[in-house]
Amino acid sequence: MHKLVLVVVMVAALALALSGSASDGEIAAGSAKTDVDVVVGGVHASFGAHTDITDLSDNCAATGHITYNDVTGEDFAGDIVVLDTNGLPPPEAEVFMFAQVTKVNQGTLVNVGDFVSFYASDSGQPGGMGDTFAMGIDYGTTVTPTCAPPAPGDPITSGNIVIKTKT
Repeated sequence: MHKLVLVVVMVAALALALSGSASDGEIAAGSAKTDVDVVVGGVHASFGAHTDITDLSDNCAATGHITYNDVTGEDFAGDIVVLDTNGLPPPEAEVFMFAQVTKVNQGTLVNVGDFVSFYASDSGQPGGMGDTFAMGIDYGTTVTPTCAPPAPGDPITSGNIVIKTKT
């Protein structure tokens, strides 16, 4: 009897967690590795972000985190502060993200405090097949992060991108 009650409570807790506030907004999460540029070699990134559903100003405010490294030696982490989706479900789902760099482990491309853009897409296929990811531009510290049109990145060779929109 105690086990049955515990299972029911756990299932109810899981259902409540899945229907909570984070699922009411738009989310993007993923781990991506790209090996598309023979000269550069490859990129690895992990990220997770969701929009702030309490922000009614429609400025794409988000919370999240990203880590990024590539074979050229760039290795940094940042807080995602903007998440803009195209509003479409997979296989057309695309996101634009702005992250403020919080830590630079190695490299000379970005500095702590810089705002860097990223693009990702979710094909909806299993195992990340058809998903894309790319770093955009380092805008420095003087830009005000705003919404921007999403675009696909480079095809990932391993990992999976998941994008959930309000539609």
